Amino acid sequence: MYTNHINPVAQKNQDAFCTALFQLLMKKPLEKISVTELCHMADLDRTTFYRSFESKDDVLDYYLDRQMTLLAGQLPAYSTLEKNLTALFRWTYAERKNLCVLMDCHLTSFFSDALSEKIILVLISNIEVGDARQFVPWPVSLPGENRYFRNSFIGAYMGFFNSWRYGNFAERPEDLAKCMASFYLR
Repeated sequence: MYTNHINPVAQKNQDAFCTALFQLLMKKPLEKISVTELCHMADLDRTTFYRSFESKDDVLDYYLDRQMTLLAGQLPAYSTLEKNLTALFRWTYAERKNLCVLMDCHLTSFFSDALSEKIILVLISNIEVGDARQFVPWPVSLPGENRYFRNSFIGAYMGFFNSWRYGNFAERPEDLAKCMASFYLR
């Protein structure tokens, strides 16, 4: 688990490790990257690394936690699903380079887990009551229904991301949001 420092110098160091990790991930898989190599790329020592992180996975967790916090702040409170999805796809476009690196390195689970745990519930809870009543109802009641809904949402988002990516991000975030929202609203 990483240590979330409020100290600006420590935060700057954590950010340097994130940048270095993504640079290295463009060249080789996570399991082939050593902490020493990561420290060298970040131009910081191992002691600095271990003050904030226990492992390379923690660096990814830190990056995603920071990004999810940023994204949560961009989701318009008490808004429509389409507006919230527009914010999500705008953020996706801004972070497309790093998200593509995660996908290319088969680290998508880090991203989808962070999205599921930190964003999807915020996104859905932000939807105004009028829009929420328009959600297509589940055909049956299941234990853990919320989990299934979140997973279907993540699956749809990841499918949209992949199609968007392989189309060179040609569509506007607003158009993707409108299309995805139509799957969940009547």
